[in-house]
Amino acid sequence: MAWGGYYFFQTIDSTNSMALRWAGSGRSGSYSVCAQMQTEGRGKGGRTWYSEPGSLSFTLLAFPRRTEDLQILTLACAREVSEAVKEMTGLAARVKWPNDVVIEDLKIAGILFETRWKGREATLAIGIGINCNQTVFPEEIRDSASSLFLLTSAEVDIKQLFQSAAQRIYHVLERFDLGDDLSVELACSCATLGRRVAITTHHGLVEGTAVSLDPHGSLVVETAEGKREIVQEGDLHYKI
Repeated sequence: MAWGGYYFFQTIDSTNSMALRWAGSGRSGSYSVCAQMQTEGRGKGGRTWYSEPGSLSFTLLAFPRRTEDLQILTLACAREVSEAVKEMTGLAARVKWPNDVVIEDLKIAGILFETRWKGREATLAIGIGINCNQTVFPEEIRDSASSLFLLTSAEVDIKQLFQSAAQRIYHVLERFDLGDDLSVELACSCATLGRRVAITTHHGLVEGTAVSLDPHGSLVVETAEGKREIVQEGDLHYKI
């Protein structure tokens, strides 16, 4: 899977939207769309993703041969972002299930997959948002998010971070398509395991201790009654 280059914008509506528009208009090959600011950035569940000047947003457009188990691929992409951050800053970035990157429980990055189908062929937009050099956050996320600048007091080279993260994700996409088992290494990077959690799902609330990831990327939660629940998706919060 060869990338057809990257396109860098100062401001854009949404990198995912732009990449998918280009794909829909017939632009061929895999490529990436990057921006320092999104005016209509979005996150999981249709939430707003705050993408202010100094942040990094990018979308890698891919055409995976393997289209099942995208949750494990989401976690794998989050891990590669955490490793790129760790390499550049020395900070102990880890993965928070199901799609975030955190440092000491403060969110510094998120992953959003959007898929378009044509017959059996999938076009996958892998959207990544990283809080790089911002100094101010909206009040509603001020206590739960941070930026690499606020944590290190040093500006991050945004293009260098993009290149490192994109190359890592490109490599893990190849491994995913080849059928590699990614669950063991992901478990080592997952900050959620061992924590008491409450997860809101379409079927109700699941509470307990996160004990493992299954091979598909679902979270295994042991309840107070000793029952193990497999959670495929949901909004997760830590319990004290």
